[in-house]
Amino acid sequence: MYNLGKLQTKNAERELIQQHLQQQQLIQTSTQRNNTPQSCKSAQEMKYFLYQKNNGKEQQVKIQNNSQVQQKPKNSLHRNFSQIEKSGSPILPSKMQPLVTSQQKVKKYNPLSIDQRFTSNQQFVQQITSQINKKEDPPKKDNLKVSLDDFVTQINKPAKSLISPFKQTKSLSPSNRIQSSKQKKYIYYVTSIIETFKHQYSQTIEQQLYKDHAMQTFNCIGFCLNLQDPDPQILRQKQLDIPLKQNCKYKKTVVFDLDETLIHCNENQSLKADVYIPIKFPSGDVVSAGINVRPFAKWILTELSKLCEVIVFTASHQCYASQVIAHLDPKNQFLSAQVFRDGCVLSTEGVHVKDLRIFKRDLKDIVLVDNAAYSFGMHLENGIPIIPYYDNQEDKELKFLYDFLIEQVLPAPDCRLVLQSTFKLREFQKYRDPKTAIEKLF
Repeated sequence: MYNLGKLQTKNAERELIQQHLQQQQLIQTSTQRNNTPQSCKSAQEMKYFLYQKNNGKEQQVKIQNNSQVQQKPKNSLHRNFSQIEKSGSPILPSKMQPLVTSQQKVKKYNPLSIDQRFTSNQQFVQQITSQINKKEDPPKKDNLKVSLDDFVTQINKPAKSLISPFKQTKSLSPSNRIQSSKQKKYIYYVTSIIETFKHQYSQTIEQQLYKDHAMQTFNCIGFCLNLQDPDPQILRQKQLDIPLKQNCKYKKTVVFDLDETLIHCNENQSLKADVYIPIKFPSGDVVSAGINVRPFAKWILTELSKLCEVIVFTASHQCYASQVIAHLDPKNQFLSAQVFRDGCVLSTEGVHVKDLRIFKRDLKDIVLVDNAAYSFGMHLENGIPIIPYYDNQEDKELKFLYDFLIEQVLPAPDCRLVLQSTFKLREFQKYRDPKTAIEKLF
């Protein structure tokens, strides 16, 4: 009988526990969700539900009261949220872990679901939220242009775009500073033209000369390309029998224009000049001509005559030009020949064109230096442009020209290939204005 009563008592306890669990589930589904997690229930409460033998009604009242007001568990919500995330260990044993729905899983990783009343976690929540927002935002591409330009001397407009720290550090490295200090190689005539057209307005008188000369040259190209070959009989009449200079390093011929290339003659007699030369005309009249000699004019004739053949070819009359040339070469030891207006070919428009075929030289071995592009209109690939000279004592064009001739033109097997690749005069016709042509070609 004792054992039977003991068994009945255990069965009654089991039924009581089952009734209690069913009532607890009903209460949880009917009442609103509390912010306090289930893991915060103390062990004393669980023991109370397991071992109390009072009526179910009294237990229901106690359970309802305890579900509304509960003691604050120690080391639960006051623990730092970051420590809980790092530990990853459950607070309750595996058998007592509550079931977690899909909505609760989402809230578990949402930092905004943490109770904001706990000020110890607010700063951490803000940091996590800002990081999530940054990851979700698409990366913005900076319209840095970079632009290859980030590496010339002057720029039209100051760059408004910022330089990234990486690029700035790279550009300031010692090796790059050494390379950036090296200037690009100067190209005769071309470099000055490029620098001139980088400015909307000319900065100096020399730059204005370059701009005007480039525009005149650009306008002459169409005329040059439409020139008709002269009558072969006229060309034969103008041919000269000039013996080829011997005992020189280069078998080349450099032909110079006279006016505005080597010298300038002042039309106004009152202007100051370097030298005054009496010019005697066929009529017997004598006029004192004021002549400005270009810097390095005598020097370049002297130095080039040691290396190649040098000729002066001018469209001026012989009575004037021969006396000016005598001032440049008084002993007639530098120039191989002097050719004047009667050696030019007259075009249908009345322009005096210098046809280089009159010298009976291979065109690959002869060049013409002239400030007027129409002068070498018959042979664009043989022409070397030069800005006109008037009275600038700081002019150094002939010095630059000498370096260009010595380094590139005279050693070349075919001078025309060098000049065409350098000046690209024939390609100017492809563009509507000189500025566009220079920007595209160079």
